[in-house]
Amino acid sequence: MPIAIIIIVFLPLFALEGVEGKTFGPLAYSITLALTGSLIFSLFLAPVFSDLLLKQKVPSAGEEDETSEPFIIRKILPRYSILLEYFVSNRKVSVWLAGGLVALGLVIFPFLGSEFTPELKEGTIVVRLTMAPSISLNESKRTTMIVERRILAIPESKRLLRVSAGVRLGPMQTR
Repeated sequence: MPIAIIIIVFLPLFALEGVEGKTFGPLAYSITLALTGSLIFSLFLAPVFSDLLLKQKVPSAGEEDETSEPFIIRKILPRYSILLEYFVSNRKVSVWLAGGLVALGLVIFPFLGSEFTPELKEGTIVVRLTMAPSISLNESKRTTMIVERRILAIPESKRLLRVSAGVRLGPMQTR
């Protein structure tokens, strides 16, 4: 039931349009699909795998109790026992290993997730010129230059960056 609630919470994100829709739409789709997949796995596949891998044999009268352990436990337990005995007998090694992993996580942490949200530049104004499709190239350039000069004439404007169809062309002028 909690998974269904989380999926319902993400439903309004599918209705977003524009920049918000492009930013949060993929997030909503991926989380919804991942949660739906986990729900299907937990309802249908996990019980089947549990039954196949963790089924215990009923020991016969002459068999030992050890063979009645599930197949996966018999395969993993010897390796796990060796590791467990090592780290219990060498506590300093386990503390150093845990501390090293925490330190590694702290070093890596500042670099994680920095590319998801776009960098916000406070005070930036985006001006988009839309002209008639029938306008000539020379007239379009002339109109754009007039607008750029008028924007740069405003004392508060520091610089102007030309962008054409999503491609940066570079700064026109910097004060």
